[in-house]
Amino acid sequence: MRLGLELSAALEYLHQQKLIHRDIKPSNILVTLHDGVPVPKVIDFGIAKATEGRLTNATIYTQLHQFIGTPAYMSPEQAEMSGLDIDTRSDIYSLGVLLYELLA
Repeated sequence: MRLGLELSAALEYLHQQKLIHRDIKPSNILVTLHDGVPVPKVIDFGIAKATEGRLTNATIYTQLHQFIGTPAYMSPEQAEMSGLDIDTRSDIYSLGVLLYELLA
């Protein structure tokens, strides 16, 4: 339960920084021990997207209708490839799938 809350807080921080991860899945969550307490960390920002401005001077743009992400964890909007821009809710959906798998 606590790890789920900490993951939610990490995702909230990421979204406050105007970033969308776009590939939340178990292999992109690293759990380390800090003073004997498990601490989750979100890793692999390879397909992350800035919602405002650019991530770096060499930002690479994805092509329209390009399939990116892991199908089992992506939101219906992201999987649909309708051309509509996804937002932070897609990350929340992916986190929900991940947490559901942990509980089930």
